[in-house]
Amino acid sequence: MNLLDSIRNGTLATVSGAVIAATAAFIWFTNQGVEHAGWVGFLAILAAVVASFVALIRRFRRSRGDERQQMKWFVTAANRLNHVDLYRWNPAHAVKPLELVRRIEAPKTPSHLSIDSKSTVVYASLQDSDELLAIDLATQAVRWKVPTGKMPADLYLTPDDRLLLVGLTGDRFVEAYDVSSPQPKLVKRIATGNGAHAFRSMGDGRHLFVSNRVANTISQIDHTTLTVVAELPGPGGPDCMDL
Repeated sequence: MNLLDSIRNGTLATVSGAVIAATAAFIWFTNQGVEHAGWVGFLAILAAVVASFVALIRRFRRSRGDERQQMKWFVTAANRLNHVDLYRWNPAHAVKPLELVRRIEAPKTPSHLSIDSKSTVVYASLQDSDELLAIDLATQAVRWKVPTGKMPADLYLTPDDRLLLVGLTGDRFVEAYDVSSPQPKLVKRIATGNGAHAFRSMGDGRHLFVSNRVANTISQIDHTTLTVVAELPGPGGPDCMDL
């Protein structure tokens, strides 16, 4: 979602409502014979507009994920060495901005990572053992590990942190897990195309692309309904994407 979309999706209505309310207050002050009613009305309208645009910016930042808790962790997946490293992130420390806190054994072949919006858990796909791993960042301990389909690769966590999508590069599916409870639950296997691999959000809070490396296609998924809503050609074996 970009700033223009935020305005179109209801923030203008908020601004208009605030201006109308402030104008009504101005008219009331005028009818009551309040001294300097014109200045009072002008300041009320200005305050309403400023407050509304502050709300607009906050809404836009939330849609982009910029208002997550202060970043504390830097996490790496050691693909060939079968571990996930948790670093404490301290950019103010010029000499040692990254401090290794814990190394988590993660056989076999940790591939892709995803951290939730509150920086409480990191998810890792284990590509060669066909598993999905969750690590609690507060305790630096494994929360759970569950089997997946063939060769899990990229991960996509929905903006509400409820659903985790997993691309199965060794198959033709995207698996959707509900991770809002202590134990994950497989909700659906979404057929996309052979070699489902990488995700890219469209930025509208609803749709994302997944690249199907073997099928040479790109699927558009609606993550609110967990359905494929469009198929695009992707000649040349599409892998990572940007938008």
